[in-house]
Amino acid sequence: MVKFLFDANAFITPFNIYYHPEIAPGFWLKLKNYFETRNFYTIKKVYEEILEKEDRLSNWMKELPSQKILDSENDAKVMEKYGELSDFLLQEYESEEEVEAFLESADAYLIAHAMADEEVVIVTFEKYSNSPTTPNIPAVCQKLNFNFSIALQKNYELIWEIRDANHLSSCKCITLFEAMYLVGFRI
Repeated sequence: MVKFLFDANAFITPFNIYYHPEIAPGFWLKLKNYFETRNFYTIKKVYEEILEKEDRLSNWMKELPSQKILDSENDAKVMEKYGELSDFLLQEYESEEEVEAFLESADAYLIAHAMADEEVVIVTFEKYSNSPTTPNIPAVCQKLNFNFSIALQKNYELIWEIRDANHLSSCKCITLFEAMYLVGFRI
C-alpha cells in the first residue's frame, strides 16, 4: 500500500496560501482525519521544522498521531539509503556546501525514505529546478530515475489538466493536490 510522506511545504503552502484555517477549517480537519485513518505520514524532521514557529499550524501538527511521524534516524534501512544519497549528491552537484545544506534538511531524509521503501511517495510543493549546484526534491528524484509528476516538472502549469491516475500511481514524488486527487480527498 502506498505511503504518502509529506514534506514541510505540503503543510506550510496550504496553510499560508490555499487553505488558511480561518477560511478553510474543514481542510485541516479532514487532513488530520486522513493522518489518523489513512496512509498519510510525515517525518520527525518535518514535524520539528514546523514546530519551530509557534502558530496555528504548529498547534495542528502537535495533534497528529505520533505513529504517523516517522523517525528517520532510528530506521537502519533509511539511514543506509541516506548514506548512499549523500555519496550520490556529492558526485552529482557542483557545490559541496549546497549538498551539505540539503543533507541536513528534511528533504534528504524524505528521499532516503523513498529509496528505502518502494511504497513511499513524497508529497511536496517544491518546484523543480535543474540547478547544477543546488539539489531540490524533484531534481534529485529525477537524477535517481524516480518518476515524478508532470505538475512538478512543469512547476504546476496545467495541474488540473494533468490528472492521469496511471501516471500519478507510478510517481515517487507528487504535489499535495495530486495526492488529494488519488485518495479522493474532497473538501
